[in-house]
Amino acid sequence: MATVIASQAVISGAFSITRQAVQLGLLPRLNIQHTSKALEGQIYVSAVNWMLFACVIALVWSFGSSQSLAGAYGIAVSGDMIVTSMLAVIALWKFRKLGLWISMLIIAPFFLVELLFFGANLLKVADGGYVPLMVACILGLLMVSWLRGASLISERSQRNSVHLSDATRMLSKSAIGRAGGTTVFMTAYADVAPAVLMHNFKHNNIIHNQNVIVRIKVEDVPRIASRNRATVSRLNEDFHCVELRYGYMETVNIPKALHACAKYGIESEPMKTSYFLSRRTIKWAATSQMPSWQRAIFIGLTRVANPATTYYRIPPDRVIELGQYIAI
Repeated sequence: MATVIASQAVISGAFSITRQAVQLGLLPRLNIQHTSKALEGQIYVSAVNWMLFACVIALVWSFGSSQSLAGAYGIAVSGDMIVTSMLAVIALWKFRKLGLWISMLIIAPFFLVELLFFGANLLKVADGGYVPLMVACILGLLMVSWLRGASLISERSQRNSVHLSDATRMLSKSAIGRAGGTTVFMTAYADVAPAVLMHNFKHNNIIHNQNVIVRIKVEDVPRIASRNRATVSRLNEDFHCVELRYGYMETVNIPKALHACAKYGIESEPMKTSYFLSRRTIKWAATSQMPSWQRAIFIGLTRVANPATTYYRIPPDRVIELGQYIAI
């Protein structure tokens, strides 16, 4: 029974941590299913579940008994204790405002004992202790590769970009066609015009009566109060800029958030609102700042990423996608 309870805790914890990593941009968007209408934190991540299944089968097959896993267990527990103590120092320093040295002195007795435990367990690395160390290295490598690739994508996207205020001013003054309804353009940068906005103007030579540029910002806090969710600024008579703030434990729902922006003069009727998204295709560049193996990891992660329509809860039948090639 203790094993069942512990395994359930590991599964739930893996789902929760993965979701928070996705929200913080440390991993690509994964398919996260909410299994309860009452509890927001009750989720299921199929990719993580199958990965855990494969790892458990591999461990049982290779070690054969729980006694052989004692080394792996000791490294994992003592390593987790050390990391927790480090985070406790940061929490006391940043949130309790106790000062760095005072925070370190408070945690030092616990940290020293944990170091002794960890040092003793290092003797068991060859007897199974390498398993948690290997898992930690693989996950760290995936996160570093994703962050590096995302940084390069950001640089490429902004290299030939147009400033948001200049682009919206130009579009409003242009003698182009007008269409009814509301269009929503997603952007990751506060002062840069979305590429999909410029592509739409280039190919269709049209803008809608109301254009909303939405930027999602995930804060380093679990939740954001609904009254602080949206920050709306009016760029001109045709364009609004909306910044939606979420905590890393919250689910992003753009249609719901825009509906709450009606008090700012933004109309977002479901059947009169279109969402323009950019479908990026990542390809290999002749030269790159990333090594080949890291580029392969990043491109592989982009292919398993969840579509933006699902992740942001956007109705698929209201989405228009324009392609974009980016070489890294």
